[in-house]
Amino acid sequence: MNIIQKSIGPSFAEEVLKSSVSGCPFTWDANGVYYADGALTADQVTALNALVSAHDSTKKSAQQVYDEAVAAGFDTGRGYTLACDQSTQSLLANTVSLLNVSLLVATDDAARAAILNSVQTIQDNAGTTHSEKTSDLIPVLVAYGNYCKQLLYALQGS
Repeated sequence: MNIIQKSIGPSFAEEVLKSSVSGCPFTWDANGVYYADGALTADQVTALNALVSAHDSTKKSAQQVYDEAVAAGFDTGRGYTLACDQSTQSLLANTVSLLNVSLLVATDDAARAAILNSVQTIQDNAGTTHSEKTSDLIPVLVAYGNYCKQLLYALQGS
């Protein structure tokens, strides 16, 4: 049994998957990487050593970064945060859709102004309800949707 001794952190699995040694017969734990005699070619051993050498054991995995960002929520810039969970995303997407439809079917400028000046309620990450003027809330909801999509793309791209 061969061992490459080094502290191995949570991002190592993602690094392995992106490397040339992905699928090779070795294993690891917090103390290092292990492989059997003759299990790897000389080139694979060289690549594995380079991978381990470059590994930063303090780097978080993409899942950890995602989970922390979801837990922290989206900072609205209005004194509260919104959760990036599926129920909040669905609720807010429906709100934006209804507002867009209402604005499209409004028959005149006065009706559109009334919609934009109306007040919507939104629940933050802490469960507190906030009242926001619709015209102020729409850009926040669009930015929120983009933020949540970026989190998912970052996680999927790992």
